[in-house]
Amino acid sequence: MLWLSLFSPLFIGFFLISIIWPRHKAVSPYLLIQSCLAVGVGLGISSYSFFLGLAAFPRSSDGFVNAETTSLLVFTVVLLCLYALRRRKDPAPRSAPKPASKEGPVWILCAPFYIALIAAMIAFMFLSLDSPHGGWDGWAIWNMRARFLFRSGVQWTQTFSDLVAWSHPDYPLLIPAAIARCWAHIGHETLVVPAVVSMLFAFATVGLIFSSLSILRSRSQGFLAGLVLLGTPFFIQQGASQQADVPLGFFFLATIVLFFLQDRLPKNNHGLLSLAGMTAGFSAWTKHEGLLFLACVIISRLSVMVRVQDRKVFLRQAFSFAAGLAPVLATVVYFKTQIATPNEFISFPGLQVAVDRLTDGSRYLQVGKAWAEEMVHSGNWIFSLLLLLVFYLLAVGINPDKAIKPALASSLVLLCLLLAGYFLVYVTSPYDLHWTVATSLNRLLLQLWPSLLLVFFLVVNTPEQAMNLLSSSGKHSQARADGT
Repeated sequence: MLWLSLFSPLFIGFFLISIIWPRHKAVSPYLLIQSCLAVGVGLGISSYSFFLGLAAFPRSSDGFVNAETTSLLVFTVVLLCLYALRRRKDPAPRSAPKPASKEGPVWILCAPFYIALIAAMIAFMFLSLDSPHGGWDGWAIWNMRARFLFRSGVQWTQTFSDLVAWSHPDYPLLIPAAIARCWAHIGHETLVVPAVVSMLFAFATVGLIFSSLSILRSRSQGFLAGLVLLGTPFFIQQGASQQADVPLGFFFLATIVLFFLQDRLPKNNHGLLSLAGMTAGFSAWTKHEGLLFLACVIISRLSVMVRVQDRKVFLRQAFSFAAGLAPVLATVVYFKTQIATPNEFISFPGLQVAVDRLTDGSRYLQVGKAWAEEMVHSGNWIFSLLLLLVFYLLAVGINPDKAIKPALASSLVLLCLLLAGYFLVYVTSPYDLHWTVATSLNRLLLQLWPSLLLVFFLVVNTPEQAMNLLSSSGKHSQARADGT
């Protein structure tokens, strides 16, 4: 029952993605991307359905489990029928592209990547065994709320009482509801579930950044980005802490990847935008920062894509994005307005304090100094990774693919808006500023880290391109010397 409770959401997510995925694309190169996306989409749907089930069957967890099992069987039959009809109706997909050459940088990077992957998995398991309940926020917020949802029955809304205000009862429920749903299927609580959910999100993030860059640029670029992410100690530590920052970072990355893949499709195919709307909605169902991300996504796409696309095409794309977003966003709005306690940032006293602090120049200096220090030493690396990436960029040069430049521009705008939004949240924070920055800034930057790596490795030259440029430069120098 444990593995069935975890497998069924992934099964649903994968088949839903398979139905939506463009048929003219070859299947095998995108299989890893689809599998990684299925982790977030499947667990998001399971969390969403469990929350709605609590409202419909508050007195009986058995009633919810039976209803979900029946729905799963019906949903599976419907998906299989749709898949069969689509295969009959649509033309066969193009053959898969030829695999990349096994020479050069790919083979050099392949072994270190898989060694780092195995080492990260081992480290993750040891960290989970050492702290089976997770870090402070893991057991004091997310897992505690999952236990409330699982144990409380008809009184499940009491978990959002002001009596436990220290546990942020207004936080969204993707992680707690996904864990509680698994426990409801098993019939009892087990520490394995939150640990496995955390592991799925962490390594699905690695798989997604590797597979997407392998498609969008080259396998060597995917190996490099995966190595950097796996080699970030804080990423593995936070993944094993059973908190929501790594899952949130997954949904950020998934949304941006889907935008890049969508912009390579014909203008009349908008299926991936519906998936992007869904993953953006799930980010808002994961943590408050997801609401800021959603607003920044809309602003960045609107500001960039409306200039490079026909207005009718843009409106059809916006409708497809909204179709995937609407069900999840409606649930988030219902939760925030009808169940959760008010957030301290948007309460009336909080707004008054925020306005006063926006005009306090010393707060900007304090936050800016903390940001500069954290960005230099972020990730718990023994040296400054930021400086290393700058040096790498100067060494290999910049050469983004022309086909992804519009999506690249909107992604850069999106990340800049997010960073600016995070900065202003600190400036207006109602809590002690030093404590707030010290306890959360590294986690906020970690949320953006996979997406920043994706954009970075989309911009810079691949190792193959860098070597070709170096070889061409050497030949030109030799030719000039011979001419002299």
